[in-house]
Amino acid sequence: MKTILNKNSLGISKRVLDLSNRDLNQLIRKIPELLLQEVTFPIRGLGKPTLFPGSWRRFPVKIANTLAVPFDQLHFVVLDGGGKVSTAVDPTFDPKNPHVVLLAGARSGTYKLVALAPGTNGQLRAVGHLEFIVDARKAGAIGDGPPLWIDGQVNGIGPGQGTWGENGPTGQVIQTYPEVAPAIGTKRVLVLLVDTASDRYPAADMPAILTNWKGVILDGANSNDGVMRSMRSFYEEISYYVKDAKPAIGLTIDAQIAGPISLPGVWEDYFPSDYAHWSIPDPTDPEPDETKKKQIITRRFYNTPYHFQPVVDVIIERNKTAAPADQIDLTNFDIMCCVIRSVHPSDPKDAFKTYWPWRHYLSVKIPAPTAGDPAATVNKNMDPFSMPDDWTDFDGRTYQDTVCHEFGHSLGLGDLYTPAVLDVGAKDPAIGPVRNLAHWDTMGFSDFSPHFSLVSRLKLGWIRPEWLKRFNFLIKNDVDETFWLSKVEKGAPQATAYVGAEIRMGSSWNYYLEYRARVMGQIGDNHLPIDDRIVCTDAIAQGYQSTSVRPEVLLLKTDATVQSNGAILGPGQNYLELDTDGSGKQLKISVVEIKNGLAKVRVQYKVFGVDLGIRPWPAAPDRPWQSPDIEVRNEKSKKDPAYFNTAWTGQSNDIVAKITNSGTVDAPGVAVNFSIKDFNVGGNTPVTSLFFKDVRDVPAGATVEFVAPNWIPPINGHFCIQVEVLPYATAGPPLSVDMNPQNSLAQSNYSTSNLDSASPTERTIATVKVGNPYDNPTIAYLIPSQNNPFYRTYLSNRWIYLKPKEVREVTVMMESRLDWDDEHQAFVPLMSTGELRDLSSGKIGDFRNVLSYVSLPNQVSLATYMPNSITDPNYVVQLLGGAQIQVRSGRKVQIIDFQPGRSRTTGGVVTTGRPVSAVRSGQVILIYSNPSDSRKAYLTLPVLGGLFRTGPIPQMSRFRDVQAYFIPNGVYGSAYSEVIPIKDE
Repeated sequence: MKTILNKNSLGISKRVLDLSNRDLNQLIRKIPELLLQEVTFPIRGLGKPTLFPGSWRRFPVKIANTLAVPFDQLHFVVLDGGGKVSTAVDPTFDPKNPHVVLLAGARSGTYKLVALAPGTNGQLRAVGHLEFIVDARKAGAIGDGPPLWIDGQVNGIGPGQGTWGENGPTGQVIQTYPEVAPAIGTKRVLVLLVDTASDRYPAADMPAILTNWKGVILDGANSNDGVMRSMRSFYEEISYYVKDAKPAIGLTIDAQIAGPISLPGVWEDYFPSDYAHWSIPDPTDPEPDETKKKQIITRRFYNTPYHFQPVVDVIIERNKTAAPADQIDLTNFDIMCCVIRSVHPSDPKDAFKTYWPWRHYLSVKIPAPTAGDPAATVNKNMDPFSMPDDWTDFDGRTYQDTVCHEFGHSLGLGDLYTPAVLDVGAKDPAIGPVRNLAHWDTMGFSDFSPHFSLVSRLKLGWIRPEWLKRFNFLIKNDVDETFWLSKVEKGAPQATAYVGAEIRMGSSWNYYLEYRARVMGQIGDNHLPIDDRIVCTDAIAQGYQSTSVRPEVLLLKTDATVQSNGAILGPGQNYLELDTDGSGKQLKISVVEIKNGLAKVRVQYKVFGVDLGIRPWPAAPDRPWQSPDIEVRNEKSKKDPAYFNTAWTGQSNDIVAKITNSGTVDAPGVAVNFSIKDFNVGGNTPVTSLFFKDVRDVPAGATVEFVAPNWIPPINGHFCIQVEVLPYATAGPPLSVDMNPQNSLAQSNYSTSNLDSASPTERTIATVKVGNPYDNPTIAYLIPSQNNPFYRTYLSNRWIYLKPKEVREVTVMMESRLDWDDEHQAFVPLMSTGELRDLSSGKIGDFRNVLSYVSLPNQVSLATYMPNSITDPNYVVQLLGGAQIQVRSGRKVQIIDFQPGRSRTTGGVVTTGRPVSAVRSGQVILIYSNPSDSRKAYLTLPVLGGLFRTGPIPQMSRFRDVQAYFIPNGVYGSAYSEVIPIKDE
């Protein structure tokens, strides 16, 4: 058996317990012999502690006086792949009362946490154990969701990157849609027929049920209008799929349909509470007035996401006895659909229990045991959705129409039927007219599978940029152009035509024109409200405006006061938009003629106004939750590009906001507010302080930097900066107001305290606030991700319940899985040889590529989704926002022999601990200050061989004190010296 301090050839940490499976089995056999446990895990309550799969919990560790081994020499393992243990320390750690963090694995069962201590000759012996249970049922009942831990590389769900659907400032086409990833090639879908002990699928009916669902997803099934449709044929049609094209064109579906997946518990074990119901008048009530009769609930609806982890349990157990062709490899699918068996009432007075069709925003913890790491797991965002097995029976819509809608959510598209947006002059959304797309888009109404609107096809990458006719008043104002549109259903346009038109109204806000018509032989767009029409839509990007106010895509408004025919145009009709409030926008869209499968369209467009704006997130792929127009600058970021847009806590920072006037009129005296908020993922988190107001002129077509100087960030390093362009108008004449006031607000989250935490054995803790913007209760679903396999991230809750307007905190913890090797003066993996081998053979690539991550920071992202509780409680889920945290590892260092003087200043930088060694290279910033005022000055010096020095600096003569700061890099952490008076020599 290997000793604790053996170091293997792959270069892992010397402190890793690198046991083989054979050695571990020897220890397992010895555990029953432990008559006296010298290490115990005292916990409150009776029985064995229970954890949800993939969750974590702190356990206290008590060491008996008879065991002469300190805590930091103990090792902890979990047997049978039941989980992992972290001994990293954080601010909650008390050396006198130590604890470990137990990380539950992905499978339910009973497991042992074992404490090991070094014995004679370096041999290990078991000195204590604790039995615990991993159980996937009833994850917190109807309360907050269970904790979650992730390690490895975990892809997240977020806003993507890039400029939103518009021409660039010099005319080049920039076509990126941040909130949706392109869906090109093949999506692998897993369809599972799930039931509970409360109501099983009839065994005799299973072959027919499986065949029916194969038709729904792949082969085709009869719809209400007699047309054979499937999810695959629908998506191949609307994406213009070409089989075997290279590069891939369009989207196709591959699927495995399996079941039943029989959960062992009853319905309430997995679906603890209903949220809505259907009812009818009680026929036994003698009250003659039908409206006054008592109501009988006929069907209760559920939508909690507790069932996915139990489904994983059943699949893993099922695979043990299934034939190879029938086994289910969960890691091999992109999207999961659960068809959940409704519970039929045994008493006619009782109600059905039914799972409402719903897309879930969570990751699934999947066991991925290997020889090197039996407790290995994969956190996979499978974009899952669920449906009831009797949907058509009680709703009337077909499975194939509905799964096409739900699959659209899994691709990132939002609901377009809610909230209802009234048209100009409309009074009642029940009467109309409303601007929602309804039968013009499957995400608006799924009956008979209408195609997606033009902007959705653009987001998903199915329409090429050159297929669009584009208008951008920044490039060309005072437009009057006529062009041809071909039917969008046919894909690539004719040589003289376009498939659609895009009119830029503002940053993250566009109008789109498309020609919609029935096409012989197609399965979609067969039931358009009106055939052969130009459809005009209004589209915004996520983050531009709250989708609690409006969906992302609407029809243009119908304003009869300006003789406009509205958003659906036939030959000889036009859409007219005139701004009478001084913004100066004029737009007219006319349909000249429609013939031979082409529509001739005329666009007249003129702007003579101000359009002030700042862009919301995302800034870049590695900055998904920051605005590209907000930047923090300081002396550290000037000297080291690695700290671009990174706040320097405790020191002076300048906040810079880039405000653009996309209009055609100069805007003098623009006012911008800079505010500070708590670190948050969105919602109604309040401003904690208004830091600064800056006023500057912004010429037409220009971008101007507004600056809030000398900001000192909070020492905890977690905060949010909000920038707001205040409402703008000039008295005139002529009257001029901001044409597009919706793009006047942006925020960026920052987390910097981890940069100063130099120890790889420490765990850092941050809190992030989540706010409910609604007047009704709702749920926030939190989805973490990280890009570096040598780190681990913890979340206190996978989802939380929020009262109306409530703001709550969620805890995020991060730790490094790297350890400093004094011999090689470098970081090495703090994991077993087997785990490192598994890591290098996975998606990251070969071993050398894996080790390249050692020197890179970990980018942690937290995306948050929330149901819009005002419109449709609990199942219309929208992206709320997110936060990001950058985590770095660095060897702890200290500044020594710091001697500042008027003629010269010297000092050294060395590592802490034993042995002490000089820092090979780096930079030190000298911070000059006076005790009587807040003025500071900075001077950057190189560190060579552990030393830094400078001669006389005349410009610093006005300062009395100086402090040295070592800038952390990929090897060393940060360090401050004391503030020391400058010696007069």
